Amino acid sequence: MTNAALFLRVYPELAKEKIDQIVFMGGAMGLGNWRPSVEFNIFVDPEAAKIVMNFGIPLVMAPLNVTHKAQIMKTEIEQIVEIDNPVGKAFFDYGLD
Repeated sequence: MTNAALFLRVYPELAKEKIDQIVFMGGAMGLGNWRPSVEFNIFVDPEAAKIVMNFGIPLVMAPLNVTHKAQIMKTEIEQIVEIDNPVGKAFFDYGLD
């Protein structure tokens, strides 16, 4: 959040011109990862979170619980591997476990 807020503050016109939406993981529904009901990304820099959330660019917010169990199918991993970069290889290696 801190880096996003800094970018929005330093380059507001560029952000409005180039960014269609901001997708971020933040907040918690239920138990947080920092304290009960508190999620780290927003807790450590609430001012940055406020800047990002009030900037006016549409937001997609995924709370912490959404990230607890992400599933990816083998066919999707194979498609990522075809991109042929280190990230694709890491997905493939992880998917074999």
